Amino acid sequence: MPNFPTNPATGSYFVTSGSTYQAMGNGIFRVAAPENEVKFFTVQDDSLRLHLKFDGPNNSITAGFTGSSRHARTPDVEGDAKISTNASVTGTSSLYLDGTGDYLSIADTDDFNFGEEDFTIEFWINRPTYNLGGVYGMSDGSNNNRWNLYTATENGFNEFFFFWVYGGSGVIEARWGNNTTLTTDAWHHIAISRAGGTWLFHLDGVKQSPTFAVGSESPGTTDVKGLTQGPWIGRILAGRSFYRMYGYLDEF
Repeated sequence: MPNFPTNPATGSYFVTSGSTYQAMGNGIFRVAAPENEVKFFTVQDDSLRLHLKFDGPNNSITAGFTGSSRHARTPDVEGDAKISTNASVTGTSSLYLDGTGDYLSIADTDDFNFGEEDFTIEFWINRPTYNLGGVYGMSDGSNNNRWNLYTATENGFNEFFFFWVYGGSGVIEARWGNNTTLTTDAWHHIAISRAGGTWLFHLDGVKQSPTFAVGSESPGTTDVKGLTQGPWIGRILAGRSFYRMYGYLDEF
Protein backbone atom coordinates (compact mmCIF):
# COMPACT_ATOMS: atom_id res chain seq x y z
CA MET A 1 0.00 0.00 0.00
CA PRO A 2 1.47 3.41 -0.95
CA ASN A 3 2.34 5.82 1.83
CA PHE A 4 0.17 8.90 1.23
CA PRO A 5 0.77 12.34 2.75
CA THR A 6 -1.77 13.54 5.32
CA ASN A 7 -2.78 16.95 3.94
CA PRO A 8 -1.47 17.35 0.39
CA ALA A 9 -2.47 20.35 -1.70
CA THR A 10 -5.15 19.49 -4.25
CA GLY A 11 -3.53 18.89 -7.63
CA SER A 12 -0.06 18.29 -6.17
CA TYR A 13 2.10 15.33 -7.24
CA PHE A 14 4.29 13.03 -5.16
CA VAL A 15 6.10 9.71 -5.51
CA THR A 16 5.61 6.69 -3.25
CA SER A 17 6.09 2.93 -3.77
CA GLY A 18 7.64 3.60 -7.17
CA SER A 19 4.62 5.39 -8.67
CA THR A 20 3.66 9.04 -9.12
CA TYR A 21 0.33 10.09 -7.62
CA GLN A 22 -1.79 13.23 -7.80
CA ALA A 23 -3.87 14.48 -4.88
CA MET A 24 -7.42 15.10 -6.12
CA GLY A 25 -8.83 16.51 -2.86
CA ASN A 26 -10.85 15.06 0.03
CA GLY A 27 -8.36 12.26 0.57
CA ILE A 28 -8.63 10.88 -2.98
CA PHE A 29 -5.49 10.11 -4.97
CA ARG A 30 -5.00 8.89 -8.53
CA VAL A 31 -2.06 7.24 -10.22
CA ALA A 32 -0.47 9.85 -12.49
CA ALA A 33 2.18 7.56 -13.99
CA PRO A 34 1.97 5.26 -15.77
CA GLU A 35 -0.96 7.09 -17.41
CA ASN A 36 -2.65 3.92 -18.59
CA GLU A 37 -3.32 2.86 -14.99
CA VAL A 38 -5.72 4.97 -12.97
CA LYS A 39 -6.69 3.81 -9.50
CA PHE A 40 -8.17 5.49 -6.46
CA PHE A 41 -7.14 5.16 -2.84
CA THR A 42 -9.30 6.90 -0.26
CA VAL A 43 -8.35 8.08 3.20
CA GLN A 44 -11.54 7.68 5.20
CA ASP A 45 -12.47 10.59 7.42
CA ASP A 46 -15.53 12.67 8.18
CA SER A 47 -14.65 15.26 5.55
CA LEU A 48 -15.44 12.75 2.79
CA ARG A 49 -19.19 13.18 2.72
CA LEU A 50 -20.00 11.11 -0.34
CA HIS A 51 -18.11 8.55 -2.40
CA LEU A 52 -20.10 6.40 -4.83
CA LYS A 53 -17.96 3.83 -6.64
CA PHE A 54 -20.83 2.28 -8.65
CA ASP A 55 -19.30 -1.19 -8.46
CA GLY A 56 -21.96 -3.83 -9.00
CA PRO A 57 -23.47 -6.37 -11.41
CA ASN A 58 -24.76 -5.25 -14.80
CA ASN A 59 -28.25 -3.65 -14.76
CA SER A 60 -28.36 -3.59 -10.95
CA ILE A 61 -30.61 -0.98 -9.33
CA THR A 62 -29.56 -1.88 -5.76
CA ALA A 63 -26.06 -3.35 -5.51
CA GLY A 64 -23.34 -0.84 -6.26
CA PHE A 65 -25.09 2.26 -4.93
CA THR A 66 -23.96 2.28 -1.29
CA GLY A 67 -21.42 4.99 -0.58
CA SER A 68 -17.95 3.90 0.52
CA SER A 69 -17.23 6.91 2.75
CA ARG A 70 -17.77 6.66 6.49
CA HIS A 71 -21.18 8.23 5.97
CA ALA A 72 -22.09 5.28 3.69
CA ARG A 73 -24.97 7.14 2.10
CA THR A 74 -27.21 5.18 -0.26
CA PRO A 75 -29.01 7.36 -2.83
CA ASP A 76 -32.54 6.81 -4.05
CA VAL A 77 -32.42 5.40 -7.57
CA GLU A 78 -34.93 7.17 -9.81
CA GLY A 79 -36.20 6.20 -13.26
CA ASP A 80 -34.10 3.58 -15.00
CA ALA A 81 -30.76 4.58 -13.49
CA LYS A 82 -28.63 1.46 -13.17
CA ILE A 83 -25.19 -0.06 -12.92
CA SER A 84 -23.57 -0.85 -16.27
CA THR A 85 -20.54 -2.97 -17.10
CA ASN A 86 -20.28 -1.38 -20.56
CA ALA A 87 -17.88 1.30 -19.31
CA SER A 88 -15.87 2.05 -16.17
CA VAL A 89 -12.86 3.91 -14.80
CA THR A 90 -12.16 1.70 -11.80
CA GLY A 91 -13.56 -1.72 -11.14
CA THR A 92 -15.75 -3.18 -13.87
CA SER A 93 -18.84 -0.93 -13.83
CA SER A 94 -20.24 2.58 -13.59
CA LEU A 95 -23.54 4.43 -13.33
CA TYR A 96 -25.59 4.60 -16.54
CA LEU A 97 -28.27 7.25 -17.12
CA ASP A 98 -30.46 7.28 -20.23
CA GLY A 99 -31.33 10.99 -20.09
CA THR A 100 -35.10 10.64 -19.90
CA GLY A 101 -35.98 10.19 -16.24
CA ASP A 102 -32.88 8.77 -14.59
CA TYR A 103 -31.05 10.34 -11.67
CA LEU A 104 -29.92 9.68 -8.10
CA SER A 105 -31.21 11.61 -5.10
CA ILE A 106 -29.39 11.94 -1.77
CA ALA A 107 -31.56 12.32 1.34
CA ASP A 108 -31.80 15.90 2.57
CA THR A 109 -28.86 16.76 4.78
CA ASP A 110 -27.05 19.97 5.63
CA ASP A 111 -23.71 18.26 4.90
CA PHE A 112 -23.75 19.64 1.36
CA ASN A 113 -24.46 23.21 2.43
CA PHE A 114 -20.75 23.88 2.76
CA GLY A 115 -21.02 27.24 4.48
CA GLU A 116 -17.60 28.91 4.46
CA GLU A 117 -15.71 25.59 4.28
CA ASP A 118 -13.23 24.45 1.66
CA PHE A 119 -14.59 21.59 -0.43
CA THR A 120 -14.14 19.55 -3.60
CA ILE A 121 -16.75 17.96 -5.86
CA GLU A 122 -15.22 15.51 -8.33
CA PHE A 123 -16.19 12.62 -10.55
CA TRP A 124 -15.56 10.90 -13.88
CA ILE A 125 -17.92 11.40 -16.81
CA ASN A 126 -18.31 9.74 -20.22
CA ARG A 127 -20.96 11.06 -22.63
CA PRO A 128 -21.75 10.24 -26.28
CA THR A 129 -22.87 13.86 -26.68
CA TYR A 130 -22.40 16.96 -24.58
CA ASN A 131 -25.80 18.47 -25.26
CA LEU A 132 -27.69 20.03 -22.34
CA GLY A 133 -27.58 17.59 -19.45
CA GLY A 134 -27.62 18.02 -15.67
CA VAL A 135 -24.76 16.39 -13.76
CA TYR A 136 -25.07 17.67 -10.17
CA GLY A 137 -27.78 19.87 -8.72
CA MET A 138 -29.21 21.28 -5.50
CA SER A 139 -32.01 23.76 -4.89
CA ASP A 140 -34.38 25.31 -2.37
CA GLY A 141 -37.29 24.29 -4.61
CA SER A 142 -37.10 27.46 -6.69
CA ASN A 143 -34.68 29.33 -8.90
CA ASN A 144 -33.72 31.69 -6.08
CA ASN A 145 -31.12 29.40 -4.49
CA ARG A 146 -29.56 26.61 -6.53
CA TRP A 147 -26.39 24.91 -7.67
CA ASN A 148 -26.27 23.66 -11.23
CA LEU A 149 -23.38 21.73 -12.74
CA TYR A 150 -24.16 20.68 -16.28
CA THR A 151 -22.85 20.18 -19.79
CA ALA A 152 -24.01 21.84 -22.98
CA THR A 153 -22.85 22.32 -26.55
CA GLU A 154 -22.85 26.00 -27.45
CA ASN A 155 -21.59 27.44 -30.72
CA GLY A 156 -20.38 23.96 -31.60
CA PHE A 157 -18.21 23.56 -28.48
CA ASN A 158 -18.56 20.96 -25.71
CA GLU A 159 -18.49 22.79 -22.38
CA PHE A 160 -19.06 22.41 -18.65
CA PHE A 161 -21.08 25.05 -16.80
CA PHE A 162 -21.32 25.81 -13.08
CA PHE A 163 -24.01 28.21 -11.81
CA TRP A 164 -24.52 29.17 -8.18
CA VAL A 165 -27.56 31.37 -7.63
CA TYR A 166 -28.27 32.80 -4.18
CA GLY A 167 -31.13 35.13 -3.27
CA GLY A 168 -32.20 35.23 -6.90
CA SER A 169 -28.85 36.60 -8.10
CA GLY A 170 -26.01 34.79 -9.81
CA VAL A 171 -22.99 34.33 -7.53
CA ILE A 172 -20.77 32.29 -9.84
CA GLU A 173 -21.37 31.61 -13.51
CA ALA A 174 -18.40 29.78 -15.02
CA ARG A 175 -17.85 27.75 -18.17
CA TRP A 176 -14.88 25.73 -19.44
CA GLY A 177 -13.88 23.03 -21.91
CA ASN A 178 -13.89 22.61 -25.68
CA ASN A 179 -14.07 19.87 -28.31
CA THR A 180 -10.39 19.05 -27.88
CA THR A 181 -10.37 18.72 -24.09
CA LEU A 182 -13.94 17.41 -23.65
CA THR A 183 -14.23 14.65 -26.21
CA THR A 184 -17.23 12.35 -26.58
CA ASP A 185 -17.21 8.63 -25.77
CA ALA A 186 -14.20 9.04 -23.49
CA TRP A 187 -13.69 9.33 -19.74
CA HIS A 188 -12.92 12.78 -18.29
CA HIS A 189 -12.18 13.73 -14.70
CA ILE A 190 -13.93 16.86 -13.43
CA ALA A 191 -13.09 18.63 -10.15
CA ILE A 192 -14.58 21.81 -8.71
CA SER A 193 -13.12 23.06 -5.47
CA ARG A 194 -12.87 26.04 -3.18
CA ALA A 195 -9.71 26.50 -1.14
CA GLY A 196 -9.14 29.52 1.05
CA GLY A 197 -11.79 31.46 -0.85
CA THR A 198 -10.27 30.63 -4.25
CA TRP A 199 -12.38 28.67 -6.74
CA LEU A 200 -10.58 26.06 -8.85
CA PHE A 201 -11.83 24.12 -11.85
CA HIS A 202 -9.91 21.10 -13.20
CA LEU A 203 -10.46 18.96 -16.28
CA ASP A 204 -8.42 15.74 -16.48
CA GLY A 205 -6.05 17.09 -13.85
CA VAL A 206 -5.41 20.34 -15.74
CA LYS A 207 -6.35 23.61 -14.05
CA GLN A 208 -8.82 25.48 -16.21
CA SER A 209 -9.18 29.19 -16.89
CA PRO A 210 -12.95 29.38 -17.14
CA THR A 211 -14.95 32.18 -18.68
CA PHE A 212 -16.89 33.94 -15.94
CA ALA A 213 -20.03 36.02 -16.24
CA VAL A 214 -19.37 39.65 -15.41
CA GLY A 215 -18.91 40.10 -11.66
CA SER A 216 -18.83 36.42 -10.75
CA GLU A 217 -15.09 35.76 -10.87
CA SER A 218 -14.72 37.19 -7.34
CA PRO A 219 -18.10 36.51 -5.71
CA GLY A 220 -19.15 38.63 -2.75
CA THR A 221 -21.17 35.77 -1.23
CA THR A 222 -19.13 32.90 0.19
CA ASP A 223 -21.63 31.20 2.53
CA VAL A 224 -23.13 28.15 0.82
CA LYS A 225 -26.50 27.62 2.52
CA GLY A 226 -30.22 27.24 1.95
CA LEU A 227 -29.97 24.28 -0.42
CA THR A 228 -32.73 22.05 0.94
CA GLN A 229 -33.37 19.72 -2.02
CA GLY A 230 -30.78 17.31 -3.36
CA PRO A 231 -28.01 16.66 -4.05
CA TRP A 232 -29.15 15.14 -7.31
CA ILE A 233 -26.71 13.24 -9.46
CA GLY A 234 -27.69 13.37 -13.10
CA ARG A 235 -30.29 16.15 -12.71
CA ILE A 236 -30.52 19.93 -12.29
CA LEU A 237 -33.39 22.39 -11.88
CA ALA A 238 -33.40 25.44 -14.16
CA GLY A 239 -36.43 27.65 -14.62
CA ARG A 240 -39.39 25.37 -14.06
CA SER A 241 -37.82 22.35 -15.70
CA PHE A 242 -35.51 19.52 -14.73
CA TYR A 243 -32.66 18.58 -17.06
CA ARG A 244 -31.06 15.14 -16.94
CA MET A 245 -27.95 13.69 -18.55
CA TYR A 246 -27.34 10.77 -20.87
CA GLY A 247 -24.13 8.82 -20.35
CA TYR A 248 -21.92 7.31 -17.66
CA LEU A 249 -20.61 8.55 -14.30
CA ASP A 250 -18.04 6.90 -12.03
CA GLU A 251 -16.28 7.58 -8.70
CA PHE A 252 -18.62 10.39 -7.63
